[in-house]
Amino acid sequence: MIDLTSEMVETIHHRGGSFLGLASAPCNAEQIVDSLEIRGVNQLYLIGGNDTVKYAEEIYKEIKRRQLNIALCVSLKAINKDIAYFDTCFGFESAVEETGRFIE
Repeated sequence: MIDLTSEMVETIHHRGGSFLGLASAPCNAEQIVDSLEIRGVNQLYLIGGNDTVKYAEEIYKEIKRRQLNIALCVSLKAINKDIAYFDTCFGFESAVEETGRFIE
């Protein structure tokens, strides 16, 4: 875990790619919830795709099993036309803009 300060994220929206530089990794819900519990975290925000949604369900089940008061929110970072009701996602506007510049 790292602390995200205001200075670190002040201009994050002007940069592309992954800010944290993370890649997909196997999910160990028990270890994740252990870490949240030890640190006193009561909110977890996950941003990702299909795997993230799948892992979020595992983490949710572990939180529920332990009867912890931890809120879990999942936001999609990409849309592949496989999730109903979503037309755009993080980075959609900038991707369209950059593609337009390339085409011109």
